[in-house]
Amino acid sequence: MNSSIPKNEETSKKIICFGCSLLCDDVYIELDADEKLNKTINSCFRGNSFLKNAVSESRFQSSFQKDMGLYMNLSIDESLDFVKEEIEKASSIKFYGIGSLSYSSQLAVMDYIKKLTQSGKNVKVENCGNIIQITNKLGLNLSSLGQAINNGDVFIFWNTDPTHSHPKLVGKLLFTRGYFRSSGKEVKKLILIEEKESDLTRLKDINISDLDIEPAQIVESIGNLLASESVKGKNFLNLDELNLTKLKDYIGSTEYGLLITTVPYDIEDSNEWLSHVGKFLKLLNQHSHGRFSLLPLTQNINDVGFSFSVLSVFTPDEINHLFTREKNSEGSDLAIIFGGEYLHDEYKIKEFEYPEKRLILFDNFKSNVSKRAKITIPYAIPGIEVEDIAFRFDGINIDLKKWTNPPSDVSSAEAFFKRLIDKL
Repeated sequence: MNSSIPKNEETSKKIICFGCSLLCDDVYIELDADEKLNKTINSCFRGNSFLKNAVSESRFQSSFQKDMGLYMNLSIDESLDFVKEEIEKASSIKFYGIGSLSYSSQLAVMDYIKKLTQSGKNVKVENCGNIIQITNKLGLNLSSLGQAINNGDVFIFWNTDPTHSHPKLVGKLLFTRGYFRSSGKEVKKLILIEEKESDLTRLKDINISDLDIEPAQIVESIGNLLASESVKGKNFLNLDELNLTKLKDYIGSTEYGLLITTVPYDIEDSNEWLSHVGKFLKLLNQHSHGRFSLLPLTQNINDVGFSFSVLSVFTPDEINHLFTREKNSEGSDLAIIFGGEYLHDEYKIKEFEYPEKRLILFDNFKSNVSKRAKITIPYAIPGIEVEDIAFRFDGINIDLKKWTNPPSDVSSAEAFFKRLIDKL
């Protein structure tokens, strides 16, 4: 990563990185005379890898079908016919990873899914109700990233380590660490509820590492601490009296606090987890001088935007039937998967072993899923090859601008599914 500011404004462009849901807007690229990517500036290791892979030779140039170990390149029209035929044959279809798509593409896919359900097809969408829970059912208060960076003074990371999934997040949040407010209070305190050692734990002010107890007990214990008049002689949550005093003081004097947590991918796990998150936020706000808000770290780039696209197409009753709560996928004979390159090992999603007989994959890079898929279809990458809208994890919509063209046999996912709708 090169952290300098580009000197030649004629060959450099400021872009928004689509490498994770942080959607950094302080990233530059420099292009050579042929308008090819020369280098990236201010990108993290994940963003740098994403940008370079997108324009590398490893990026898929066209769709390809795998049959009996042989690969055959397909045109866009042939891919459309192939997908149409597979969907017509399927008795049950499940969609995965729609959160990795841009907002316009999500709308096109959801429009297509609605048409399929109206035609009588059995269609389910896996593992996305977690975000809809956050934005619509629980009514949790999401912080904007700007508020977190400029106003945040206490950060509680609960059961999450963003140093790999969102590498620049901690740096953005803590860049004024060590500064003091006019009141004399030092800003940027870091409280971790994390058992594993990581880059993040080395920055801690307090670390609650005794995670053998259930999340509900952690919330209850912190609540008892905050409600108590004195911590003298107390020792719990693996904290001594000194650290219990610090924890109580940090939370109590918070002016603008952030609870940062990873939303579980499995919808049943997320329902329970978000219940704990909601109770924890309520508790924190009861005992703090200011207020706490939530920053939800999500598995896919545009998961938060997905809730907006779903609600704009489906009614609440339709949503309840659409999102599956099944623990496995043995019931479907066709899986349609988006963005396998984003489903990395850090989330350890067992369900993404895909036991289905037939897989249709929309992806731009080689992965374990592409080795098994019956057809792999690349699509134009938002913010690189196509203009679009993405939603940051705090719910703010971001306009993405293109800076190069996709391969000639590659269209946007939005255009592909709009053409599929025409074939129904």
